Amino acid sequence: MAAREVGPSGDGVDMVIPIVGSSSIINFTAAAAEQGYNPGYIDTDWASHLADVATAAYAPGQYTDVPALASVRAGDLSVGLTPEAEECLANYEDFSGKTIPRTTPEQSGEYTNTLITCDLANLLVAALEIATESGEEVTQESLQAAIEQITDFHGAYWDTISYSPDDHSGAKTGRQVRWNPDCPCWEPDGEWAPLPL
Repeated sequence: MAAREVGPSGDGVDMVIPIVGSSSIINFTAAAAEQGYNPGYIDTDWASHLADVATAAYAPGQYTDVPALASVRAGDLSVGLTPEAEECLANYEDFSGKTIPRTTPEQSGEYTNTLITCDLANLLVAALEIATESGEEVTQESLQAAIEQITDFHGAYWDTISYSPDDHSGAKTGRQVRWNPDCPCWEPDGEWAPLPL
């Protein structure tokens, strides 16, 4: 996504779906605002787009009421955290001696990255337990086969994760969230539902 000079109507482009890193979106929205170009946006949780700390840096007026599809728990700070997220943050706080704020907007990437790390570590532990339940040594093949047996894993950051030998996508549920510039934060705007295959 390269910012280029366009007319106020974006030369006929009225919808942007940014499949780039957040820093590129920051640059794009700044260039768009500078030119008076105000397209609509639809976003996803790709590349940490739904971290409040990233979206809060987008040019004012560019991301008002933007909808996004989330397979992650973006928006939970505005409505309350799940038990999995609370347990994750409490364990991190006990270990680190730090306190992670649980208020909107998210103040740093530490909140999101802690939840991601908990899910990845818990998925690895679950796979290791499966791989070693018969007492054998763990190999690359047995670890992969164990991961492919994990189903309906409810995480601190992802809602539901499942794997199989022919599906390594992970996330199985999603919901719509919407950017509220007054917060500024993502807020849930729909219920969790299965993602289409």
